[in-house]
Parts: sequence; structure tokens; C-alpha cells
Amino acid sequence: SAFAADEGEDGQASSLQASHEIGCSWKFPSPAEKLRLPEDHVQHMVLPDVETMKEQVREQTSKPQYNVAVYYKQKGFTQWIARHPRFEQATLVVISLNALWIWIDTDHNPGSMLVNSPPMFQSVEYFFCIYFTLEWSMR
Repeated sequence: SAFAADEGEDGQASSLQASHEIGCSWKFPSPAEKLRLPEDHVQHMVLPDVETMKEQVREQTSKPQYNVAVYYKQKGFTQWIARHPRFEQATLVVISLNALWIWIDTDHNPGSMLVNSPPMFQSVEYFFCIYFTLEWSMR
């Protein structure tokens, strides 16, 4: 038979002979060959290289943390506001409220366009627009 193969030294069928008999040059690995890995490969899989890990940690901890405030001007009222932690917290609150407002606006606004919407929807949209424009211009 084309799939009949001789057993090798370890009792496994020689997959090279079986593949040669069927006219294929590709060798199918036996189950024993699949389990055999080079010694350094096994050690590398189980234990990572300590020096490489230390170098990666050093690189990550020595990187300067990105901070957009380094691009702000050094003097002035607007840079002071933009750097203030309360301004950052207020902006995060407004972003959260805007997300909630988008949900409310989508479900309850009868107008298909802002000019056709009730005054309450228009005023809230204008508030968000003005706040985000001022926040962008201060930064």
C-alpha cells in the first residue's frame, strides 16, 4: 500500500518513506517528532530571558509620560485654566453628560434637524458646542 511504512528505531512509522511512496516531497512529522523541540526552545518557552525583561521594564519606566501641557504657553490666564485639574475634571464631566445627552436627544428629539427641534434641545446642543469650542481654544 502507498501508506504502508517501515517502523523506525523508535517504533514509529517513517513518515518520510510514506510521503515518498505517494509521490510527495513534503515530510509529515510523526507524533514523536511533533513533541520534540530543541532544548533552548523549550527553556525559552518556559522561562523568559531575565535580562530582556529587565531591559524592557527600564525602557518603559524611563520613557517620559506624554503630557499635552508641555505645549501650552508659560504665561497667561487661559494656560492656567487649561492646566488646572478642575478644568480637566469639568471637561470629563461635560464629555460624560454629552454622551448621556446624545442618548436622550436620539430618543426624545422630535426634530430631524437642530433648527426644527424644540428650544430645550437647541439650547443644550449650543451649550455643548460653546463649551467644547472654548475648551479647544484654551488648549
